[in-house]
Amino acid sequence: MGAVRDFFDLPFRRFAAAERQVETAGLPSTGRISLMRQEKEGRCILHVLFGNTVLRGCHGEFPNGQFPAKPVEVIEELLPLRDVTFTVSVPGTVRRVTLEPEGKALDFRWREGKVSFSLKEFTCHAMVSIEI
Repeated sequence: MGAVRDFFDLPFRRFAAAERQVETAGLPSTGRISLMRQEKEGRCILHVLFGNTVLRGCHGEFPNGQFPAKPVEVIEELLPLRDVTFTVSVPGTVRRVTLEPEGKALDFRWREGKVSFSLKEFTCHAMVSIEI
């Protein structure tokens, strides 16, 4: 039994101890993030998406019984999101953090392989370039 436990235990402990690449504060559960490393350009790109969803439709069947009716998540209006903070693990020293495509420089703190910055406000999508 010990071999089976060891087989599952080691990968689980590695997974549990693994450091998250991006940590957020102020991003709702419906928010999505994507971090891409662009080695040739010497940067990381962080995409942030947020749309508050609403459930529409009903449970059950259409009157003729042919198709099951399923509720659908829709985005009816895009609300701005404010004061979201990110901490990103990066593979080198950070030179600059900018909001793109505006090219607006963002204040940041870099310490021990992690860069922290905040987005004051965005609606739907934000793209941040982290130059290393």
